Amino acid sequence: MLAVAEWLNQNGYHTKKWVPKSGEIRGGKAFQKSSIQRVLTNPVYIGKITHQSQNKVYAGRHKPIVPKSVWEAVQDTVRRRITNPYAFSHYQTHKTILSGKLYDDQGQIFRLTSSKKKGKKFLYYYNGVGGHYLPVEQLDSFVLKTLKMTDFYDLEPLADRNSLTDIQMQQWIEKVICQSVDKTHYLSIFLNEKQIRTDSGACPRISGQAEERILHTEKLDGTLYVRNTFIVDNVSSLKLQNGTARNILTVRQLNESLVRGLSRGWQLKRLLEKGKTMRECEGASGMNKRTFTRYLNLCYLSPKIVADILEYRNPRNISLKELMNLAEGESDFERQEREWR
Repeated sequence: MLAVAEWLNQNGYHTKKWVPKSGEIRGGKAFQKSSIQRVLTNPVYIGKITHQSQNKVYAGRHKPIVPKSVWEAVQDTVRRRITNPYAFSHYQTHKTILSGKLYDDQGQIFRLTSSKKKGKKFLYYYNGVGGHYLPVEQLDSFVLKTLKMTDFYDLEPLADRNSLTDIQMQQWIEKVICQSVDKTHYLSIFLNEKQIRTDSGACPRISGQAEERILHTEKLDGTLYVRNTFIVDNVSSLKLQNGTARNILTVRQLNESLVRGLSRGWQLKRLLEKGKTMRECEGASGMNKRTFTRYLNLCYLSPKIVADILEYRNPRNISLKELMNLAEGESDFERQEREWR
């Protein structure tokens, strides 16, 4: 099913498009595995109609266009694929962008692993040597965004890459090397130049040079590649209450999370200054006592550290969690500043 969806998307097909009474265009999107599954399991092709609310199937007035024996054989195949754990593992592997292509700087491959929280499954690229867990969804999005921000010089500079599907851009990637130093990760994405030329040549044009293309390609032994940097922070000011979250951030986004953290801390301090009790503040902010206190501690940082944060100077790329630990563990400004530096 996944292979069929990829073939349809690569050949310019899309799902049914229609305009309801509201006037808002529906459909017309890229095919997914679920789209193919709905087609294969729809009894309309054997002359029947499904009553959705009653979950019943009735004989239709139209003639079938698929033999019943073929349709039933397909249902058996679909059921086996859905319940087969190996088939699901294969689907998980191939729906990712970097599976089988992501390596560390020692040549060790990142493998897929997962965790579950509140019934939801999270996929990670895992490297046993470095012990790094990189969230699949966030890293895949980061890589695709990197490719859209890259200036490929003479490779169709005015091509509108937003018209390309994720599957098309996935074929540009030959290999990705991730070098990790502490919590900073340096990504080198090696590309298929011929595929980029082919896909970019078929894209519609944009007017003028794309301003957002701020990254540039280099060549190593004749192979085109682009570099980008990210930081994994398992706590940000937006996801502090979900301690298992791993957020892939650029250096700028990391610094923005510190600014948001300071702002949040001063908002909570204002609540206390208005005469509200700690319990009332916790209820108003939706935080527990521990989280509320950690934010509040940010109001007692050294003025020099606050000035650095507001001017986006972060000497050691400290994350919000580390900043909270600093504010909690040191009350002396000089000691805070030494730790900050």
